[in-house]
Amino acid sequence: MKKRIVFVLNNLQYADGVAKVLVELCNFLDENLFDITIIPIYRCDPDFIKLLKPTIHIQKTLGFYFRGLDKIVNALPIRFLYQKIVGGNYDIEVAFQYGLATRMIANSTNRNAKHYAWMHGYDEGLTLRNEYPKFDKVFCVSKFNEERLRKESNGAVNVECCYNIIDESKILEASKEKISEVSSRKPVFVAVGRQTPEKGFLRLVDVVNRLKKDGYVFTLWLIGDGVEHQQLVDKVNSEQLEDTVKLLGIQSNPHKFTSKADVFICSSFSEGYSTACAEAILQGIPVISTAVSGAQEIINDSQCGIVCQLDDNSLYEALKYVLDNPEIIHEWKKILETTKLKFGSAERGKRASDIFI
Repeated sequence: MKKRIVFVLNNLQYADGVAKVLVELCNFLDENLFDITIIPIYRCDPDFIKLLKPTIHIQKTLGFYFRGLDKIVNALPIRFLYQKIVGGNYDIEVAFQYGLATRMIANSTNRNAKHYAWMHGYDEGLTLRNEYPKFDKVFCVSKFNEERLRKESNGAVNVECCYNIIDESKILEASKEKISEVSSRKPVFVAVGRQTPEKGFLRLVDVVNRLKKDGYVFTLWLIGDGVEHQQLVDKVNSEQLEDTVKLLGIQSNPHKFTSKADVFICSSFSEGYSTACAEAILQGIPVISTAVSGAQEIINDSQCGIVCQLDDNSLYEALKYVLDNPEIIHEWKKILETTKLKFGSAERGKRASDIFI
């Protein structure tokens, strides 16, 4: 008989990174072994559902969200919410997102099921400290956070690491698309993500400005949008960096740019495990990353690139090293021809499948 698995999360929509991770996981799992149900608590985008295999069941709950709705829902008794939203006779119940999903599955009344939780970022301060020990296992998406949770919970949580699955075939196909953006100012650095404070793009532009004033010639492509976008535009204009920093906005296919760059940059102040870095490596593009969760693992597994500290000067020194030693880019890309296989769906997908068997 197939194992019945239910995944519970907040939203099933394009704007939610957790939802995208869940799509890759569910599509990878063998439909002959698993009967999968996904329960989004709030929004459920019908176009997003089309990304899933037709054999995967979607159980809508509210189907909408407005500011403050989560506070109203969270005020209801947790066992009542579990019965109304999850219920069912599942073999495995998975809280795939922090918050209400985790609280519900931690208080499941289904004693015959296995109960798992996913921690994509990190629960700073362990606000759900009392819930995690109730799970059969808690999975972190980086070894860094696995060890951190084990330590901070004093061993009370059964925690393991499970890296996110990335479908490299889609990425590699998308990376072939041609671009009109051409730069004669080499090398080309690229950074992709939401232009929000935790991603560190404003300080990245400051670092670029410092490098340019020091006489270095190169290009930075910034891809994305967000609350800091206008600040980035103003900073580039006021510092006269238009010839060095190219703000390319939101791109439906950022891979076509990443694949044509020399080095990918993660300038973040915090990450769970940077999927964007892993996607760059799958395209054979080396990475410079600040020392966020998972960064050292990415560099260790790829056997190339740089992890620098979180401060601006360390990021400056990392980029300066590449600019002073441009031959390192070719060496890194040669190494990645082999090591990038560690990031593929074949290796990481097997690990994920073994969890549920």
